Amino acid sequence: MLSFIFLLVCFGVICWQLLIQTSIYQYSIACFAKITGQLTVLISNLLGQYPIFEPVTYHLSFNGKFHSLIMPTASYRFYFIGFFLLFVVPVKDYKYSLLLIVSSLAFIALRASAITIIQVIYPQDIILLLWIDPLIYIPMFAIILFVSNRNQIIKPLFDKVCSQFKPLLNVSLPTLILLLLLVTPIPRVILNYLALNAIDELTTMTLKISKIILEWFSYETVIATRFIFLGKFWLRLEQPCLGIGVVTLVWILVGCIKSKWLNKLIFLIFFSLLFVVMNSIRLSVLLIIIKKTYLTGLNKMELHDNITYVMYLFAFVSFLIYYYWFQDKKWRKNN
Repeated sequence: MLSFIFLLVCFGVICWQLLIQTSIYQYSIACFAKITGQLTVLISNLLGQYPIFEPVTYHLSFNGKFHSLIMPTASYRFYFIGFFLLFVVPVKDYKYSLLLIVSSLAFIALRASAITIIQVIYPQDIILLLWIDPLIYIPMFAIILFVSNRNQIIKPLFDKVCSQFKPLLNVSLPTLILLLLLVTPIPRVILNYLALNAIDELTTMTLKISKIILEWFSYETVIATRFIFLGKFWLRLEQPCLGIGVVTLVWILVGCIKSKWLNKLIFLIFFSLLFVVMNSIRLSVLLIIIKKTYLTGLNKMELHDNITYVMYLFAFVSFLIYYYWFQDKKWRKNN
């Protein structure tokens, strides 16, 4: 089952890479940016704030601050799975198809608008930004479950998948998904409010490892706070770029598997350390490619996202290694 999911994910990524090369993708990004911009202004007005949206440049301005709506709306690529369900819904279930597509579009627009509003108008409310995804994901998850349970094709498949995972997990599959939504932001909340220097220290460590890697290849770099410079080219390492959410995801998945806690602890500590190194390698490769290709704007964002897929793949392969090998590993006791 896990191997099939892995192949399905790889197939989806390949299909997506073919899709983003088309003009339809670029046009859809632009159209959705306009919709999101108008929705953002509407929600902001209801909150008593009055930003200005420029439909030509796709920028939202507020008190001299500018935020591009192209970047957050590009994230809608991850929700094609929801629309894929439409192809297996019988015609007589058209009302559920309509519910799914409308709620998916509303979800995407609301998420992009909420993130933009917080970043531009309420940048000090980090806690709100960290929890905005779960607050929006949960209703969407409930709608997908509602549609799945009433569809005569999807429901048997969903029940079969749940039964396949039942002997492997300490919780049911829907409960696991709910845990992933609710628990994932907690480490970032702790790091931001209880361990104030942890984020800065992790950022500095990641950048220093990237600097060492680049110097191995004879690239002279300079680190300044959250920035790493390679000549006139630079990257800024923000909190989402640290991959704390991805690491938390693997911790939850491994924690929910029925296996020895010692194996879990050893694996997760090693995985977390290796993830930091892999993330530094990702930054180094990204900076080298930017220097050699002079990418800017949306093309730079596309490159960033494509290389980020490697980190998702690394996390997933690490989970497979634990599931198929490490969880059953026995440790010898010294006499």
